Amino acid sequence: MLLKDDVLLKLGELEQLVENLEDSLVIRCNNERKEIASKIHRSHLQLEKKIKMLEKKVSIKMNSTPKTINKFTYKLQNLG
Repeated sequence: MLLKDDVLLKLGELEQLVENLEDSLVIRCNNERKEIASKIHRSHLQLEKKIKMLEKKVSIKMNSTPKTINKFTYKLQNLG
């Protein structure tokens, strides 16, 4: 009977250890998810910033393009 009681006691301890491990893993997974979400958010903000910067550059180039075309057209007309 003593051996059976020892085994049951150890089994109970093991079950408690498994529960603690599961809780710990859940906490770690949640922390990792939060960290990943935070990194994704930061990356998204950086990409939005770059897109806005590129849109401004394209807008500037598009606004200056007709002027450049007009200059070349004027030069070509003067040559001919």
